[in-house]
Amino acid sequence: EYGKQWYQRRVRGKMTDSSCDEDLEMQRDELLALQSIYDDREFKIKGEKQGIFNANIEHDMDTIQIIMTNDSNIPNSLKHLCLRTQDSVIYNIRYLPPLTLKFEYPSNYPSESHPRISLNCVWMTDEMLQKINDQLLDIWNETRDVILFSWTSFLRDESWEFLGLTNCFKCPNFVSTAIIDTLCVFDFEKKLFEFSRMLHKCNVCFEECIGSQCMQFLPCDHVFCKICMKGYFEVLINGGDVNQLLCPNDKCTSIALPTQVKELVELELFEKYERFLLQRTLDQMSDVVRCPRKFCLNSVLKDTDSNMAQCNSCSFIFCILCEKTWHGEHTPCEIKSGKFLELYKAFQSSSDAEREALYKKYGKAQVINVVAEIESAEYLKNNSKPCPNCGAAVQLGIGCNKIVCSVCNNYMCYLCGKSLSRSDPYSHFRPGGPCENKLYEGTVENIGWADELDDDSDDDFIIFV
Repeated sequence: EYGKQWYQRRVRGKMTDSSCDEDLEMQRDELLALQSIYDDREFKIKGEKQGIFNANIEHDMDTIQIIMTNDSNIPNSLKHLCLRTQDSVIYNIRYLPPLTLKFEYPSNYPSESHPRISLNCVWMTDEMLQKINDQLLDIWNETRDVILFSWTSFLRDESWEFLGLTNCFKCPNFVSTAIIDTLCVFDFEKKLFEFSRMLHKCNVCFEECIGSQCMQFLPCDHVFCKICMKGYFEVLINGGDVNQLLCPNDKCTSIALPTQVKELVELELFEKYERFLLQRTLDQMSDVVRCPRKFCLNSVLKDTDSNMAQCNSCSFIFCILCEKTWHGEHTPCEIKSGKFLELYKAFQSSSDAEREALYKKYGKAQVINVVAEIESAEYLKNNSKPCPNCGAAVQLGIGCNKIVCSVCNNYMCYLCGKSLSRSDPYSHFRPGGPCENKLYEGTVENIGWADELDDDSDDDFIIFV
């Protein structure tokens, strides 16, 4: 308001001069007055009779929503700022590209005619621009006086309400998909500019720093000084934790942008960070594998028609399934004995499709044999005891706990697994023996045999597995 009053005193105070140069002098005074009110980003003069005014339109919205069906027109570096719903993508902005007014003074302005003008705004329709143009002319007709300040004030302070705009820009109904990129980039850069001019408190060291010495994570907007973030990034990158360049605030999941990392760390460390990022991306690609040679570990594009791949760095040709030297398409991968149990567990928990994949990798016969072997070993472990003399698996059948190994003919106790005396094997189960009164413990009951303790017969029933 003070600027407006000063402008009127400066320009309109000379209207009583009736000289032929009155219009020219008032034009010059008007330009000087506008230069003193606006900075050179808003108001620029071209010669003595032309100029440009960039009106940063004021509105009372916290954010303006750009609503789209997908994010294909959002710059890749800003896609993480999108909000996604079931049927739309929303990108919130605060600042819009300016409405540009170009003007040129006629020789008889302001005594008889108004400045010649043209309007341009990347996000406004032709109908909106024409409506504003008509309003500017109406303002001139009401005053027929030096008019640029009234025009610029209207464009900046009143045009939003004049057009009836809201905080919702629907695409493509309101804005074209072709300009979404421009709107997003302008808003992002404007926010950076405004951020750089303000004081902020670092959430790590709690020192206040000007924005140009701070870094802000998006979309959480948490702020930290660059000194703290430089040390933070260096520790994580040197440790290989490039997936963890997250905002240091507790439980925050915002990720540092590569441009932010590059600004703070040395070139050599940033190149290391880029290599980690590239490898992470390649690891997520289904058609890319890593060379299994430990001295190489180069990323390799696999053959789409087979399980073979050739490293373009060390020339190693290998099977992508077992990571061994290529063994041919029709020869199944070798299964190491140490991997039998792992394969068995995978087979037991697999779906039909996953089992087919195992058959394709190792061969159906080989997989079935491994499963049968593991199941046999598991059965023997749970249902047999090893002979203490030869190690053969012996299973208890019908009878007592004194059994005979059919491989080496050794007498043994099935309960404790110890060898028994051949001359008196039942002494082991008599009073005072290691398994006193346990001859039939855990065996089939009510067999109907009597005086077993005095029987030296070797006709005990056993099953050898």
